[in-house]
Amino acid sequence: MGNGRNETARVTRSSINGKNGRATYLTSLCVWPGLYSHFTECDVKLADDLTFAPIDESFWGWTNNATGASILLHEYGHVLGLDDMHNNSSNFNIMRGNAPQPWAGGNTTEPFPDDAAGIGYLYGGRWPGAIWGTNLFASAQFIDPLGSGLITTDEMKIFPVCRGSQFKVRITIGNNGAYDVTSGLRLYMNDTGNPADPGRTVWSGTATMPHWTTLTQQLTFTIPSNLTPGLYWFFWAIDSNSTVAEWNESDDTVHCAMSVQVVAC
Repeated sequence: MGNGRNETARVTRSSINGKNGRATYLTSLCVWPGLYSHFTECDVKLADDLTFAPIDESFWGWTNNATGASILLHEYGHVLGLDDMHNNSSNFNIMRGNAPQPWAGGNTTEPFPDDAAGIGYLYGGRWPGAIWGTNLFASAQFIDPLGSGLITTDEMKIFPVCRGSQFKVRITIGNNGAYDVTSGLRLYMNDTGNPADPGRTVWSGTATMPHWTTLTQQLTFTIPSNLTPGLYWFFWAIDSNSTVAEWNESDDTVHCAMSVQVVAC
């Protein structure tokens, strides 16, 4: 700090008071007309015990030390001028002040709509070019309206279910791009746990997502009556027909924390 360069370094956790990361900055003494003083330098420190491999988006096997990618993105949010947000019903974003940070489909770590809206406010709104301003994503998380914070859309549990019976799955989808988008939405189940396995479609439709928004809703459907008994996982895919050109095509599908044991009732 103080050398005029923006730098990022891994440091001992004790040197940043046990935190995952810290951003520190210097501001100018000059104030732009009608605005605040601006950063002249910003440095980021990350705890050196963090790992940066993708972490499961529905919190299976979640540990604090595995959150390196989201912590880095969070601290770079500070570099760009975003403040910490606190855990309440309106804050589904990477700038949450307490772990875990949110992840999107495909175990990706990226800005969420609220973060993108903040950057748009600070730096002038929408990015140029259609593809760079467009991105949809699926998420297996949502903010609990009862105040428990960021949780999985459904309980991390295996439920027994009869073929031909009705069932419900809660999903979250989002648009962290700068343009409103309408696309296909598909909910499917398979017995492999692999999102690339198309399995059986149990619900399909369309979703219109305004820019910089998220939506959590519960879908009701019927477990196929001719499904082979066994253990099944649920997945949902936004832009399920691949008709939207996005800057990240790897975050459109996510798996539910909940699974079902289908039985021949």
